[in-house]
Amino acid sequence: MAPPIVVQVVVDKPLAQGFDYLWDSEKLGAAPQVGRLVEVPFGRSSLVGLVIKVSAHSDFEIDKLKSVTKLAPLPAFEPAALRLINFASQYYIHALGETIIPTIPQMWKKPENWEKIPTKLIASAEKKKKKSTGREKRRID
Repeated sequence: MAPPIVVQVVVDKPLAQGFDYLWDSEKLGAAPQVGRLVEVPFGRSSLVGLVIKVSAHSDFEIDKLKSVTKLAPLPAFEPAALRLINFASQYYIHALGETIIPTIPQMWKKPENWEKIPTKLIASAEKKKKKSTGREKRRID
């Protein structure tokens, strides 16, 4: 049996540490990666969080860990952006989750909207493409 994959996730709460969750690659359809936006169970609700660490072990019993419920259809945050947000977290003496989650767009904070993100990104790209081709035509004329 393969060893469990444990990810540490930070959420928008005034808590200094991240929380360990199990990662099911088959269910989520991807391998874990630092910087991915996920939905996790937290208390009696679900929250959006960011994966900050991938490991094969946890300080807690594996049987008691909850699983990541959903993966956002977005690329992972760039390492440079994560370093900047980590610096801001330390500089302003805020928890990492309290620093990261407010910086993301509002739509990304709602897992029920995640299915709409790829179509909105494509529509936005097409809109920009039309604007740029319209400008090029005006320059040529």
